[in-house]
Amino acid sequence: MVLEPKQVEPGWASRWTRQSIELFVRNPFLAVFDVLLLWFVSAILPFHDVLFAPAAVILMSVLFCSLRAVDKDSGNAWTSTWVYFLQCSRDVMALAFYVLMSTGFVALVVWTTSPSHMAGFHSISVTTPTTSEWIVWVIQAVKREISMVILGVFFLGSIPLVYLTLLIGNRFLLHLHLGYRAAFLNIVFSDIVIIPGQLFCIFAYIEVSKMHSPYMLAFLSVFISALFWWFGTWGYLWCREMFEGDKENAQATRHSSVRSLFPAHAS
Repeated sequence: MVLEPKQVEPGWASRWTRQSIELFVRNPFLAVFDVLLLWFVSAILPFHDVLFAPAAVILMSVLFCSLRAVDKDSGNAWTSTWVYFLQCSRDVMALAFYVLMSTGFVALVVWTTSPSHMAGFHSISVTTPTTSEWIVWVIQAVKREISMVILGVFFLGSIPLVYLTLLIGNRFLLHLHLGYRAAFLNIVFSDIVIIPGQLFCIFAYIEVSKMHSPYMLAFLSVFISALFWWFGTWGYLWCREMFEGDKENAQATRHSSVRSLFPAHAS
């Protein structure tokens, strides 16, 4: 297994589009489950600036486990997803803790040095006095959704960080370093997908507070969740090709006994 990142071959966009559609068709209900899980976490997560970070790690881990299951063991996709996740759960939780500490430290520095903090301003959203409470709750849920998608999918180095943790175990600093190297080695992918996606999500995060139409909020939430699954799948295919050399999906399988497909977590 090659841990050094490398440039992927040309034609990656069309190749990954075809492979993403194939993985979706193999088990569309599992893809829908990944999206529903994102919505559920966005709805129940308390609004604190750092809690979205470990949640994003866990959601990306579940997404990658489900994609790995559909890719390598499609006949047992549902069972395999949870078997793989449980096998990797200790490393996933360790990574979530490190990410929580890192983002918590950054948030603390920003909060204590910002002019709004010095002035005693503690508002976390911009809403009009006539905005109903449930619309405010929906706005905050969409904001949490956007925050998790930014960190999980459209943050430089985050996709390889999660992928390598699932593949060989938690080595936070090494995998973070490899993730940044991968992003810069594949600068075309970063320029076309990661950076524009991040900028769009940041813009959506800023503008969502001005949306008081439930239809607009619902549309934005569905669109963001579609970005989460589609480009999260591209991220899985990118890392699979870059680190493992697998340029095509594995053949679909029939139902059988579940086996470990993450080498470091095989029993």
